[in-house]
Amino acid sequence: MAPTFRLNDPLLPGRVQRPFSVRNDGVPAFECLRLLCGSMDVTHQDSGAKAKFRYCHLSQETRRPSKRTIDSIVDLVFDGDLETSDVKTYLNKAATANRAFWEELRAEISFCLYARKKKSSVEAFLHLYRILELVSVALPLIYTSKFSDFRQAVSFIKSLNKNDRDQDLAILRYFSEEIAKSGELSNLTIDYEFSELGEQARSHLRTQLDNLVLSDNKISHSGFANPNDGVSLEFKSVPSFMVSCRNRLFHNALSGENFKIDSIRGPGSLCSILVDPGLYWFSLLLSEILKAEAARYV
Repeated sequence: MAPTFRLNDPLLPGRVQRPFSVRNDGVPAFECLRLLCGSMDVTHQDSGAKAKFRYCHLSQETRRPSKRTIDSIVDLVFDGDLETSDVKTYLNKAATANRAFWEELRAEISFCLYARKKKSSVEAFLHLYRILELVSVALPLIYTSKFSDFRQAVSFIKSLNKNDRDQDLAILRYFSEEIAKSGELSNLTIDYEFSELGEQARSHLRTQLDNLVLSDNKISHSGFANPNDGVSLEFKSVPSFMVSCRNRLFHNALSGENFKIDSIRGPGSLCSILVDPGLYWFSLLLSEILKAEAARYV
């Protein structure tokens, strides 16, 4: 069955060669990056509707296609440690590895970005959450490819299983904690801004977040100068925050432990503040995974 979205390269024909382009001339893992880095167009194959993605969630800025686009993505993702030719070698060698997984991830990213483009925040958050579930165990397994000694890999995987009752997304939380222990991510915070909401909705949202989500001692956070303007999370706390927000939003028990969405002007208000920071966090995580995998081939 044909996928819902057809990938289109906005760069001029012949400017991007295999394996950096799309479809037959692309590699699904790098296509995921190109989608997240704002250098891809898609066509919804049932309706024929087209969407241009130009916002780079990794650098958090709008990008315009140019002859330097691929080099810029490589520099951004691999921190200047690998040349484009090195990444080409890696992608060619790894083109068939875990291909079905990367294709499924590519589809979920496409759905998420397409919904975001339409300003359908609840739909975008649905697919973002599905992305987290999809990668929760797979990405830690791929990450262990960086260890030359299998005993290190086994030790790392065991460190993520802290409780027999933990579900898959708990493993993603532990994984993000391990990733954040070194490098730039150790001091990085992810900002969730409430600027698009009205004053009353901001106040109600902050109160509910404090009472229902941020009271969890696993979610390390800090407030903005004006608490009702937003909240900042440590990198390692994002999975717990996203899971808790999802649970408090999608259920409506009479216990009072779930969001009262009328006071925050509907579920879209909450989802609108969750999607972009979540995509930024995921883009950072994905870049760490691909750097680890590339080390096997280059």
